[in-house]
Amino acid sequence: MRDELTMSQQSSIQYFYEIDGYAIDEQETSSWLQFYLKVKGEKLSVLRIIFYSDEKLLEMNQQYLGHDYYTDIITFPLSRHPIEAELYISVDRVKDNALQFGVAGDQEMRRVIIHGLLHVLGNEDSSVELKQLMSLKEDEALRMFNSREWDQ
Repeated sequence: MRDELTMSQQSSIQYFYEIDGYAIDEQETSSWLQFYLKVKGEKLSVLRIIFYSDEKLLEMNQQYLGHDYYTDIITFPLSRHPIEAELYISVDRVKDNALQFGVAGDQEMRRVIIHGLLHVLGNEDSSVELKQLMSLKEDEALRMFNSREWDQ
């Protein structure tokens, strides 16, 4: 019991903004993500969510992954048990994707965040089948958000 108490006191979701004019509802997002992890039986140490511009994320994509294209998220899982990870998100790309898919920007941001967290949990999307499975898991997490179960 003491270990669980210490872990919960140490667990956190941290937000960093490297782009002007953007903010997320941190309390709402953290409550949802922590609830999701609890339902999945996962323990969280630290999750850092860093919001960047397209250009900054492109630079990281080139430097760390050798990819010369824009992306909405780069995930760095640092520890699996308990979870410690960093999610680098392009706010520009998420806004463009939201327009392209005809969804609200905050909805698309939640999808991108949960997509990154699913990667941290070991989910892959390297084939058509795995992408479909990932999409189903994203939908499940978004339904959980929309149900507001975590807000009770």
